[in-house]
Amino acid sequence: MLLFYDDCCVNSKRADLMGGIAMTKGRKGKKVVWTRLFVFVFFIYALFVIANQQYSIHKLNKVKAEVQKNVDASKMENERLKNLLKNAKDEKNLERMAREQLGLIKPGETVYVDQSSSDVYLHEGGN
Repeated sequence: MLLFYDDCCVNSKRADLMGGIAMTKGRKGKKVVWTRLFVFVFFIYALFVIANQQYSIHKLNKVKAEVQKNVDASKMENERLKNLLKNAKDEKNLERMAREQLGLIKPGETVYVDQSSSDVYLHEGGN
């Protein structure tokens, strides 16, 4: 009987070992499934984040292009105004602008307007 008891104990130990191994394989299998699921979900999340960032970058590049366009236009306008100011300080240009834009004349000049065109002719008259 002792032999039977040993066989029984050996068999039960084998069963425990086999069950333990079976349970370990089951746990490992579940761990692998959860790990794969986690990696898949993380991969999908990473793709979503990258796509969202690319869309944001695209929108910001559009805004940057518009702002750069406005800056360039402002620089051109600034340059034009600087040239206008520079020309306004010159005596000849100041006189020309007074005649053309304000319609001023020198004393003793007579203004002739050609009715067939919009040209204005000045004639210096003598006293």
